[in-house]
Amino acid sequence: MTANAKLLGLPRSWTLLLLPLLAISAARLAAQTEIAADHPRAAALLLVWIVADSLMLSFMARIGPEQVERKAALAVLAVAMATAALVMPAHLRMALLSMPVAAAAMTAVIVAHVLWGVARAKRALGTAPGTQGERIVTAASELVSPALARFALAEARLLDLALFRWNAAPDLPDGSAGFGYHKHLTPIFCAMLALQLVELGVVHLLVSLWSAKAALVLSILSVLASVYLIGLLKSFRLRPVLIDDRCLRVRTGILIDRRIALANVAGVRTGFGSERVKRKRTLDAGLLAWPNILVELKQPMLSPNPLQPHRVIDAIAFRLDEPAVFARLLEARLRGR
Repeated sequence: MTANAKLLGLPRSWTLLLLPLLAISAARLAAQTEIAADHPRAAALLLVWIVADSLMLSFMARIGPEQVERKAALAVLAVAMATAALVMPAHLRMALLSMPVAAAAMTAVIVAHVLWGVARAKRALGTAPGTQGERIVTAASELVSPALARFALAEARLLDLALFRWNAAPDLPDGSAGFGYHKHLTPIFCAMLALQLVELGVVHLLVSLWSAKAALVLSILSVLASVYLIGLLKSFRLRPVLIDDRCLRVRTGILIDRRIALANVAGVRTGFGSERVKRKRTLDAGLLAWPNILVELKQPMLSPNPLQPHRVIDAIAFRLDEPAVFARLLEARLRGR
């Protein structure tokens, strides 16, 4: 698996995710052949083995065989059993159910993972360090992957923000000074939301003339997009940029949230050219507007963008409603240190 990771010309991490999908897809196609129909039991067991083997090899190649833990191996096997049952054609699934030992073994793997994961999650929820959200992610990571747990928590927070938190006060911890950036963003995103709602009605009307089901699907997607846009719009006001005695917290709604220790801040600028912002090592955290603040770092750090996890930055540019006040306070905090 590791040696073949270069065959597709993609980054190793992406290739190790893509190869199991190709193997499972090929197994799914093979399960629909005449040979599989003539020998359904053998075909069912072979498909289960291919799914489990491809997922386990990919997992071991990503983290290294020496770092595989029992709980992680059990989780991968449980995912493999569930995946095999889902992708298996109906006639092979019936053949698998006709083998009680095989069906019971697959069920036992899934049940063991769930029960052991729930026990670990319950223990982690009460003893794990960090904030409540971090403890929830730690607990959920005992059942699903940490990335999926973080994604689910972010989705839940966004829905809560969009649907329930009306007229809420901005997130301003004790001892922190907050600086807004929503005044120039609110009109733009309100216009986008209005266009989204108009599009919802027009698309539903036109598509419904062709297919009622397609119109319903597109309408659901448009409603979800509108909810996400509302949550994003509200997050701009509720999550200001913060300065406290120890760190600077640069935020752009739910999109960016990065803490920078004041000891790592080299300086702040309110006047700078476009070439400074367009540098590869400058993170432009301004949204739909030219930044009016540039914070330079003493030591480079990794970008908060999950799509560029290895990008190194040494400056962050963003736009505030009161840049001069922010610059004076930050300079005063830096002189105080």
